Amino acid sequence: MNRVVEILINRDGMTEDEANRELDSVRTMIESCNFDPVESENIIREELGLELDYLIDIVWNTVNLNIGCIGFTKNLL
Repeated sequence: MNRVVEILINRDGMTEDEANRELDSVRTMIESCNFDPVESENIIREELGLELDYLIDIVWNTVNLNIGCIGFTKNLL
């Protein structure tokens, strides 16, 4: 389970589904600002009450999917 999801469940009393939806929403916000460091930090702090230290935990699925797609495309060429 994602570390941020665990925090939201334990700290805020969210269900796992609620925490995952919140995390997806924050990922979308961070992607929308093109991962701008200052804006990303503000989003993480305001939306999740967390420090920028959790950025990797928040965007990991996005980064992992993009790397996977690049690898897949590379293998096709």
